[in-house]
Amino acid sequence: MQTKITEAIRNRNMLQIVCKGFSRIVEPYLLYESKEGRMLLHGWQTEGEYDKTPPPDWCNLRLEDMTAVVILDQKYQSPHPEYNPKSKMFYRVIVFTPTGP
Repeated sequence: MQTKITEAIRNRNMLQIVCKGFSRIVEPYLLYESKEGRMLLHGWQTEGEYDKTPPPDWCNLRLEDMTAVVILDQKYQSPHPEYNPKSKMFYRVIVFTPTGP
């Protein structure tokens, strides 16, 4: 899954992700490791199911909770204006989408 997510981030492809039983459509922006050693995807969920906040909204999804990841043909031009790859919430960044188009 990490390979697919990395490819989608680098190519700005949308992802369809099944995480904790919820199917989501996400603009993947950043893959990072938490202080606890968990791998997470940071992105902007544009549509689909949710467990806490309805889309569109930010999501941080643990790779260990994902059961399916599909790279979609649909691309996004630039990340959400509030996206900040230098945020202190990201303990160790693995791969990220640069800001701008």
